[in-house]
Amino acid sequence: MEIPHQLTEQDFVEAYSAHRGRRPILKWGYRIFFWMVVGLAAVILLAFLVQPTTHIRWIEGKNQILPYTSPACFNILPIRALMPEQVADLRGMLKQYISSKAY
Repeated sequence: MEIPHQLTEQDFVEAYSAHRGRRPILKWGYRIFFWMVVGLAAVILLAFLVQPTTHIRWIEGKNQILPYTSPACFNILPIRALMPEQVADLRGMLKQYISSKAY
């Protein structure tokens, strides 16, 4: 049987879309999801390869230790909340990894 009909480009687009069984919005949704997962994996991998220094200095007061994340922003670690061994370990780690110099 012969059907005298000329197929257009739109006919091919619709046939391919029907063949794949999905709408164009889903196709782009899968692509966006894929690249978001790849991007997240790259960020996690980079975080393991490069360990940034989040604290720039530290100061020990009478009752607390203050590790600074910027010249004006710091965290408060109360010494009374730690055991004496923990305080000694913390001081050792701070001396090893963070400068205690004033900026």
